[in-house]
Amino acid sequence: MNVVVVGADITLELASTGEPIQNRVSDLSGTYVFENLAFGEYRVVVDIPNIPQFSTHYINVNSIDSVLNNINFFVDTITDFGIFADTILLSTNKIESNQLIIWPNPVQNQLYVEVSNQETNSFTVEIINSLGSTCVMKDFNEKNNSKSSLKLNTKTLSNGIYFIKVTIGNSIYLKKFVKE
Repeated sequence: MNVVVVGADITLELASTGEPIQNRVSDLSGTYVFENLAFGEYRVVVDIPNIPQFSTHYINVNSIDSVLNNINFFVDTITDFGIFADTILLSTNKIESNQLIIWPNPVQNQLYVEVSNQETNSFTVEIINSLGSTCVMKDFNEKNNSKSSLKLNTKTLSNGIYFIKVTIGNSIYLKKFVKE
């Protein structure tokens, strides 16, 4: 089930000072647009009453990257209760682009997940729906293996947007995928 947040206050701030530059309210499709921005580094802040924001997107507008799409957030009202930027690392470690790989996307019956795990031999994989509910959760303990390939059954999931959440030690990695 896809649920969007209508009427969320979304503010674009200068990353260096926190000064608000533009403010928008998400529309009926959960969409918001910031236009006519000067080159610079910004952060996107989402305000939904009584729900804290735990992570955000930082964007850099320049002559090469002047149009940015799909700067998405998901709202978890079940487990961690907060607003999270999707596809970012929630710990202070830097995510590598090959740390978490998923395919195919969109998925129908089987989602393949590849996890590069240098920190520890154990990790947890969760599939989270757009409401923040955990649909699938599995713990893995790989013996002396720095890369793990997994196959997750997605046949019983309803069509919609989901997040794969991989927890390795104190690091959390998120990727968005679509179930068709």
